[in-house]
Amino acid sequence: MNEAKLIDELRDKFGESVGITELMGQNEIIVTVEKEKVVEIAQFLKDTYALNYVISVSGVDYPEENKFLVVYHVSSMSENGHLPLVLALKVSVDRQNPSTPSLISIWRSAEWHERETWELFGIEFNGHPKLERLLLHDEWEEENPNNQFPLRKDFLLED
Repeated sequence: MNEAKLIDELRDKFGESVGITELMGQNEIIVTVEKEKVVEIAQFLKDTYALNYVISVSGVDYPEENKFLVVYHVSSMSENGHLPLVLALKVSVDRQNPSTPSLISIWRSAEWHERETWELFGIEFNGHPKLERLLLHDEWEEENPNNQFPLRKDFLLED
């Protein structure tokens, strides 16, 4: 796998929709993309580079910058095993209106990961077929009238 070629192809095809890119070592790439193009870019990565499996989806809270990052770690699973490439696909999301397109239509393996990120950060995944509680108990909303999300940095613990 030529990681630099992958980055060049992303930039050629998607232009300014591809922001910061980093080669983190052999077989590790970080790519930041605009959320308006994330579905199209994810489909390209799956079709062109056989990145067909979501390892994880996580949220990162930057309250001082008024944003979240949603990070998809994707790789390949095949009959011949796991390809060594891991790509971290990052999407910036406004903290006041935390939503981004779901990638479940591209990667079915994103389903539970997106649910967990929604539940713990409050980031909406538009188009996700089943955004409902996964980890927190059913009474969470009644017990938290301020609709706080437990992995946000401004979450307040009660004494």
